[in-house]
Amino acid sequence: MSVTLRDAREMPADRAWIDTVYAHYLTELAEQTQLGTGVFPIVSELESRRAELLAGFFQDRYANPLLLLDSGARVGFALVLTPNQRLPARAVSVSGHAIDYRMAEFYVVPSARRRGVGRMAAHLIFSRFAGQWETSEAMSNLPAVTFWRETVDDYTRGRYDERLRDGDVRQWFVSAHRAT
Repeated sequence: MSVTLRDAREMPADRAWIDTVYAHYLTELAEQTQLGTGVFPIVSELESRRAELLAGFFQDRYANPLLLLDSGARVGFALVLTPNQRLPARAVSVSGHAIDYRMAEFYVVPSARRRGVGRMAAHLIFSRFAGQWETSEAMSNLPAVTFWRETVDDYTRGRYDERLRDGDVRQWFVSAHRAT
């Protein structure tokens, strides 16, 4: 297994691939989040806005769409938001934590799961974007809660803060550029 990242804006085929799997992502999100808990809106609303949301991945200069690759094969995507008018520099999250980056979207196709691909990709992303991070997941999405708790704990060696708020589990931590 050789996990790497690629800016999803580099190749038109990457955008098309994300568009194809995004529907699967939304379906899984709906099943896991019980439709609209926490900060996650009703998934049917997201599906109706899918084209608009995906356009934002690729047109917003503060959005960092990433393709997750395993031995060169596309296995997932991530969207990292950086400081902007929606997330101003050193934005303060709902918990009062100052943040530089937020994991807005993260998806690994089912066939690539439970092999460490997602964890390795997350570590690479955290190291690429050094600073204060926030990840959040709906409390009802137990697989996501488990994944992010374990991944953040492993990356930070236990040095992170976690709180429950408005139906979400949120983790805050500091990352630094480093080889993973």
